[in-house]
Amino acid sequence: MSNSFKVYYDARMLGYSGIGTHIEENLKILIKKKMLDIYLIGNPNTLHKFFYNYKKLIPFSAPIYSIQEQLFFPRQKEGIYHIPHYNAPIFLLDRCVVVVHDLIHLDSEEFKKPYYRAYAKLLLGQISKKAKAIITVSNYTKNRFLQEFPKTKSKVITVYNGINQAEFYPATKLEIETFRNQYHLPKKFFLVVGIGKKHKNLDTLLISLKDLWKKNQIEYPLVIAGNNAKIPEYAQPFLTEEIKDKVITLPYLEKQQMRVLYSSSFCCIVPSKLEGFGFPLLEAMACGIPTISSIATSLPEIGGDATIYFDPYSPEDIKSAILKIYNHKTLRETLIQKGLNRAKQFSWISSVKKIINIYKEIL
Repeated sequence: MSNSFKVYYDARMLGYSGIGTHIEENLKILIKKKMLDIYLIGNPNTLHKFFYNYKKLIPFSAPIYSIQEQLFFPRQKEGIYHIPHYNAPIFLLDRCVVVVHDLIHLDSEEFKKPYYRAYAKLLLGQISKKAKAIITVSNYTKNRFLQEFPKTKSKVITVYNGINQAEFYPATKLEIETFRNQYHLPKKFFLVVGIGKKHKNLDTLLISLKDLWKKNQIEYPLVIAGNNAKIPEYAQPFLTEEIKDKVITLPYLEKQQMRVLYSSSFCCIVPSKLEGFGFPLLEAMACGIPTISSIATSLPEIGGDATIYFDPYSPEDIKSAILKIYNHKTLRETLIQKGLNRAKQFSWISSVKKIINIYKEIL
């Protein structure tokens, strides 16, 4: 690959939760590679917030999932396009590497309206036929994609996301104490992160915890982060008067604060029914706390043997997992060490090496 080899990276979703993290961490490494000439596509103000003073920008602010992004996506004469989500420009797909994080728009009941399904099916179908290469972030997503589009097997490759160990690591006792005082948190609490969408399954978790609290089988409250101090609409009917004082919501937290929040908790619970990857599980492990997780979709690929799993559709199974971690100190300590070791297996440097190999292969 020569120094002039150009890659046009659609960075419009910088700052968007999981996909935003994926973009940011990949670009931190990619733009330093001398064999690549990386151009960032997006709103210059947003791009400069993440990559201060970076010069190679192509201004483009069309909304995600819009007609405008299809009609007016910047066209360049040479090089390849890296599109980090399935909203890829159809007319440029023969020059695209496309990342498919999940098939939630086909699988989640929250997106069952015909226009959601039709849009996702159209775009993913075109990607399967025309994209140069397709990256999935877990084998679950790869296999799910191949169920829908079996003829694409030769060009779909799994490249796991990583964890930034410089940003997610165990907090000190002083950091934890300061954070708890700032947000008026108890010494011990369960934590759940990023529960805005229905498939995140906060409702079933609340059903499980309500029974445990009612029977005095557990004492610790639940802290909810990642939804800007709001209980999502789908879960509101389950936050009844008798458990309201057991549920604490937090406002938006910066990444550095999230590290201390994870470290402050007794245990992180990941109840999701559907995940393409599952950053909260990996982040919690990297911060040195035990985890219990849904066994659905990609999550066992991420957690390995470092977490306790439960059926996300079964309140009884969720309760059983919570009681295991609550009642067994030795198990908790074992999971902490296993989690720290597991998190080290997910490296952004390794991910980017695989991405660059994909670039080379499609030349």
